[in-house]
Amino acid sequence: MKRNYNAYRGMTKIELLVVLGILVILVMLLIPDLDDPGSVARRRQCSHNLKQLALGFHVYHDEHGTLPPPSGSIVPEVPDDNDEDEPEVADENVVASEPTDWSWRVRILPLIEEQEQFDKFRFDEPWDSEHNLTVAETMPYGYWCPADPREFKEINGHQIPLTNYVMITGPNTVCPTDGTVRTLSDITDKKGETLMIVEVWGESRPAWIEPIDMTLEDLARGVNSESGMSISGDHISRRRMKFFDDEYGGVNVCFADGSVRLLQDENMTGEELQFMAIINDGKDVDWD
Repeated sequence: MKRNYNAYRGMTKIELLVVLGILVILVMLLIPDLDDPGSVARRRQCSHNLKQLALGFHVYHDEHGTLPPPSGSIVPEVPDDNDEDEPEVADENVVASEPTDWSWRVRILPLIEEQEQFDKFRFDEPWDSEHNLTVAETMPYGYWCPADPREFKEINGHQIPLTNYVMITGPNTVCPTDGTVRTLSDITDKKGETLMIVEVWGESRPAWIEPIDMTLEDLARGVNSESGMSISGDHISRRRMKFFDDEYGGVNVCFADGSVRLLQDENMTGEELQFMAIINDGKDVDWD
């Protein structure tokens, strides 16, 4: 009986390459992205910083009845619980009597476990006095996103570290600049879609003690603008496609409910960001 040796032949080179190609594609689709562990840790720390700041904002609200006021506005006077003659803090547009130019980043220091540094500041002096700038030469670690290079700004001969975190300021935002302060009940839009604190990178960052934040006009520049202050970052997020990966730059933002989200720079226009900053326009965010 004659044997059919063709039935036992091995795969041809072309068939082998096809099988290997299929295996490579399956591996790309099924195995999660591998990244530099240090880079991943730094990006996670940046997001964690925002969550801690949001927690500080909510604790501040519990203690003072309002969100931290912007620089140049007024600090609400919190009544003594034991004094029944004192009026309660109003629920909306709280107005008090003492103007100040101190940044919210200084005001919430005790709430992010930085009481010792808070106690060193002299609040009867300007924020940029010789003494206060000396204290500000050391910045709390939570005000710096370690994925961004650490940089400094010279103010009156002092090297003050730059921060990566600013509030959104302007009419109908969480941080008005008309001499009033905001409460969480003032936010009638979805709190999980209303911008409160955002990330900024590069030379446009303010020194951490500076009473400077982001305006609605700044938001109009969109994400990762090449000029002026804008929501900016360089966190890499990956979208897995059918046969390849796409990489997108992203930036962390924090909403009024304390949640943090990575926004990708290609899917949010400046106008959409402005809508997200308004607390009462009744518009839902289209995340698509």
